[in-house]
Amino acid sequence: MSYTYHARAISRIEILVLVVAVASSIAFGIWFWSRAREEARAKQCMAILQRYGKVFTRYTDDHQGVLPYENVGDESLGHIPWYDALEPYREPGQWICPSVDRTVQNHLEAYRLNSKLARPGATPPQPYRSLDSIDQRDATVILFDAEYGGKALSLKGKFKDADFRHNASLNMLFADWHVERLTEKELTDATNWLPPKIIWDPDIGKQAHTKSNEID
Repeated sequence: MSYTYHARAISRIEILVLVVAVASSIAFGIWFWSRAREEARAKQCMAILQRYGKVFTRYTDDHQGVLPYENVGDESLGHIPWYDALEPYREPGQWICPSVDRTVQNHLEAYRLNSKLARPGATPPQPYRSLDSIDQRDATVILFDAEYGGKALSLKGKFKDADFRHNASLNMLFADWHVERLTEKELTDATNWLPPKIIWDPDIGKQAHTKSNEID
C-alpha cells in the first residue's frame, strides 16, 4: 500500500500571523527586559540616596544641624550649593542616579534639594534651615529624583520638577534619612492628604498638622 502526501502551501494570511506573533514575542521580551533593567537601576538609585542620607548626617553634625544651601550661586556671598558643600563628605563612587544620561547637559540636577526648605525671608549668607525646625522629619522631603537637562543648572526643585523615571515611579530621601519609592499618584495623594503624609514646605506642613489635630 502506498500513500501520497500533498504539501499544503502556506497562505499569506498564515505567514502574516506568524510574523505578527514573532514580532509580538520580541516586543514583549524587549519590554520585559527594559522594565527589569530599570528595576535594577531604581534599587541602585535608592542605595545612592541612602548613602546621601549618611552624607547629610555628617554634614549637619559639623554645621550645628543646619542643611546646606540649595542652589548654584555666588560662593563669595556664601552661596555654596549643596552638591559642592557635600563634596568633602562623599566617598569615591557613584553619586548620580544610574538611569540618568550623563551625556546630557546639566545632568547633575537629576537629584534636587527640596526648594521649599528655604526659611521664609532668609537670604544668603544667613544659615539655611535647621533640622530642628522640621517637626515631621519622617514626612519632609530633602532630596528627590528630578527632571534634568535644562538650559541653566538648578540643584533645587519642588513637586513639579519630580521625574518618575523608574518605571513610572521616583525615589525620595526624607529628613529622617529614610528613602521611599513612590508613583505619581502615591506622591500626589500623600502630598494633598490632611495632614499631609509627604511634606514639601515644613512650615505649611506644621500648620496643616495643627489644624488636623484641632479638627480631631
